[in-house]
Amino acid sequence: MLCICWKIIRKDNSKIEIENVEYTIEDRKKYGKNIPKECTKIGNGCFEDNKEMKEIVIPKEIKELGKESFLYCINLEKIIFEEGSEIKEIPEGCMKYCKKIETITLPTTIQKIKKEGFYYCSELKEIINLNRSIEYGESSFAECQQLIGKYSFLPSIVFKKK
Repeated sequence: MLCICWKIIRKDNSKIEIENVEYTIEDRKKYGKNIPKECTKIGNGCFEDNKEMKEIVIPKEIKELGKESFLYCINLEKIIFEEGSEIKEIPEGCMKYCKKIETITLPTTIQKIKKEGFYYCSELKEIINLNRSIEYGESSFAECQQLIGKYSFLPSIVFKKK
């Protein structure tokens, strides 16, 4: 059973609508990396320290990623956001230490990459849909040596070391 964060019940009680279904660590342990379409959020640390996962598809129904969702997924090579994704931010530490990702295509809806969002993604060479209008947190690309000098519009704070 998936974790249901809350329910909305119509006033006439004719139908129950479930919103904000979060895919949690417990769900991942039971169901793996195949996130059901009913989910709208990947929970904090959901895939943390998953050393077997090499690729994941984030369904377009996911509206929010939790803090440190993919922390220490050191063998993760590919994160695919389904077309039509409406994710607005990469949260703090979301892909920290995902050392094998070389290229990532961000949803065009991304407005913010928080502190250490891609910290120590040492093989990251290309970020598609990265642009000037995105708000960048401190050290959001620290230790991403392959990116230095590639995106001149990035503020220097994104490359700071801790």
